[in-house]
Amino acid sequence: MTKYSTQALKNKAFLLAVSQGLIEGHMLLSKFAHCAVLGPDWSTIRTDTDPGEPAATPLYIYPSTAETVTVSSDDVRDTNGGAGAQGVSVYGCGGEYNLQRQLSIPLSGQTPVALTAQYLRFYRGKIVNPTPVLNDQRQNLGNVYIGSGTVTDGVPANIYAHIGTEEGLGYNQTLMSQSFIPAGYTGFMVRAQAVVPQGKQVELTFAMREFGQVFNTTGHVLLFEQNYPREYPMYPPISEKTDIEIRGISSASGTEVSVEYDILLVKGGFENDGFATGRGWI
Repeated sequence: MTKYSTQALKNKAFLLAVSQGLIEGHMLLSKFAHCAVLGPDWSTIRTDTDPGEPAATPLYIYPSTAETVTVSSDDVRDTNGGAGAQGVSVYGCGGEYNLQRQLSIPLSGQTPVALTAQYLRFYRGKIVNPTPVLNDQRQNLGNVYIGSGTVTDGVPANIYAHIGTEEGLGYNQTLMSQSFIPAGYTGFMVRAQAVVPQGKQVELTFAMREFGQVFNTTGHVLLFEQNYPREYPMYPPISEKTDIEIRGISSASGTEVSVEYDILLVKGGFENDGFATGRGWI
């Protein structure tokens, strides 16, 4: 794996070159999430139901094996040729943590549409047009789900990703803090940010689980009605196949919080020699 100085990693031209695909074996992962109803139970920061309702399970439940998943909406108008969302693209990985995606899957309202490949993890889903339309202003009119199991009125039994709506506006993309480091890559945390717009106390943690292990707290902050940006000057490494999420708890129900973070992915790995995160970072 190529080594870079901290100065090189801080160089915006370097990160721009990575974004442009000019540096082989390098990618940038940008994550952002929102929860409108954080409360007094530890929860994974994301939306998986209507934004105004608590998540069915506060902490995200991960599939234990790769499985067949479907896309569907709880609104019949979200269908290819309808008035709402036309299709969806899904991004994640299969059972070996290799990146995979399926693009432009036509939606069929509340009827589930199965993906052709099995998935173990997800990091993004977004609304797309299977047939391009110039200046299209359409959005998802209902909640669009990526999940498995029995689908009832468009809602799967197991929700793995969700594209929500709020006050009549469809987000057209997932707002989920969950991600992972793909097989064959090492991740380097570049920056993170959290915003609590209301006068309530929020406790947030970065939770990371190395392959076959348990979730460890790798970052912690207490916030009260503030914007908290953080740059990582030393870029802590994250090993391949690590699950990542941001968790939160609030002093009161109905607390709104937004989070985001960026990770530099570099092809190649490091040997874990018994320290918490491997060589070069103890």
